[in-house]
Amino acid sequence: MGVFDSDGLMGISLSPNRLDSFTMKENTTRVSLVKSQDMGSLPQLLLLSLVFPPHGVPKASTMGGLAAHLRGIGHPVTVFTTTPHYNHDPEALAAQPLTPWWGKLLLVARAVEIVARGDVLGWFQGRMEWGPRALGNRSIIADPRRDDMKDILNARIKHREKFRPFAPSVLQEAVGEYFDQTYPDPFMLKVYNVLPEKRAAIPAVTHVDGTGRLQTVDRAHSPLYWELIRSFGDQTGVPIVLNTSFNENEPIVRTPEEALRCFLRTKMDALALGNYLVRK
Repeated sequence: MGVFDSDGLMGISLSPNRLDSFTMKENTTRVSLVKSQDMGSLPQLLLLSLVFPPHGVPKASTMGGLAAHLRGIGHPVTVFTTTPHYNHDPEALAAQPLTPWWGKLLLVARAVEIVARGDVLGWFQGRMEWGPRALGNRSIIADPRRDDMKDILNARIKHREKFRPFAPSVLQEAVGEYFDQTYPDPFMLKVYNVLPEKRAAIPAVTHVDGTGRLQTVDRAHSPLYWELIRSFGDQTGVPIVLNTSFNENEPIVRTPEEALRCFLRTKMDALALGNYLVRK
């Protein structure tokens, strides 16, 4: 039995047992289980890759069960995105009334300085996330240690209701130091308790009930974002950043042009766009 998506982006060979075929389609995602008439010639289980959306849909229980089974027998679930990868044109940036810097080492170092002093940073990197959350590719980054950061973001960019919290991105290896769990949760979909002794250290991402809807970040899947958070932790002692979606009462920005427009019309302080760091 083979499992494939509609664009041929992933495939998996499962066991030679006879299974009925079915098709699951939700928006632009399609996964098919195709029955073969002669599976006896297949060798042992061969796993290439298997990809699941991070958000639940009515038909997702079957795929979720398969994912749970694969985890149980030792196969990892792949995290990936399917949107285009955008190149960043230096001439387009130069045409803006802005000052650019470039280079990844300089990018991370300067970005950490910006966030640590309380400024707000737009973070546009690589492919756009697939799912309901910004996970470090189309994000607005801020300092979680500031008690007033929620009000700053709402006044200058987000304009959200006061009761809505902002979320933390935390290094996977440090999550147990701040929350009541230690396992990976990379999609910012679940709420956990912030440890009571740590709530005063990260007030901007701690809700009134002492919880946080966290995103764990590991180096293998998000190396640049991981490096940003690690460097912020080295400088401040807190390996966490506030992460909210890169938008202003609109869909999350997708292209560099949309990111620049959002940056220019809001009171964001800086924009990391690919290898470029842009300041007003």
